[in-house]
Amino acid sequence: MDDAHALGIIGERPDASLPYGYGGNGTVRHLGLDYCADQIVYVAGLSKSFSSYAAFVTCFDEAMKWKLRSAGPFVFSGPTSVASLASALAGLRVNRLAGEQKRQRIYGLTQRFVDAARAIGFEVDNSGYFPIVGVVIGQFEELVVACQLLWEHDILITPAMFPAVAMHRNLVRFSITSVNTEAEVEHAIRALEAVWERLRGHTNGVEVRPTSHFSAQDAVGRTSVTDLPIWWRRTLASEIVLHRLHAAETGAL
Repeated sequence: MDDAHALGIIGERPDASLPYGYGGNGTVRHLGLDYCADQIVYVAGLSKSFSSYAAFVTCFDEAMKWKLRSAGPFVFSGPTSVASLASALAGLRVNRLAGEQKRQRIYGLTQRFVDAARAIGFEVDNSGYFPIVGVVIGQFEELVVACQLLWEHDILITPAMFPAVAMHRNLVRFSITSVNTEAEVEHAIRALEAVWERLRGHTNGVEVRPTSHFSAQDAVGRTSVTDLPIWWRRTLASEIVLHRLHAAETGAL
């Protein structure tokens, strides 16, 4: 199990008071599984919740641990730095002393943000109000407009785009932390409202493409690949090839 995003957020004994669960000790405990009985190889990192450059892997018995220690990626990897170990230990101490309060805060802020984004009209790729929130924008051109508009609202956002997501489901990805304020979340909601208004209308007098596809069928008729926007030259390359092969087989080329 790769639990890099859950460690420090998800924990054991989830309840109505704290649906994330307690302790931040990961998805295995959250789901009530057992490392040994369920024979789990567990991998997680400390760069998300604990702000440190470190990761680890563990498993259910000594034989498996020996196999992991003799694996090429482990043999040829190096130790993490002392500074990273120190920041990891500091993060673990914060988790022990104030983790539940911080997770409760993150849950409340995330719930507010997700519900508001959906109320605006966006599809939100999120279940359980976990603090990585993907707001689906649509086609790549729309994603560019959205990122530019969010930047104008002082929000530097991480986009997720094709091929990491479906071509027509490019999204912007918000990460909510315990140091975010209610005012910052409300500001982000107002920015998303501006994005929604822009994308459902016009941008600088030029109509934004709706989420219907700009496809290989559109591209094949162009006189040159240089007629295509630069991002479509990259993302449509394989689709254009497949389309041409199909056209040649059917005599339509």
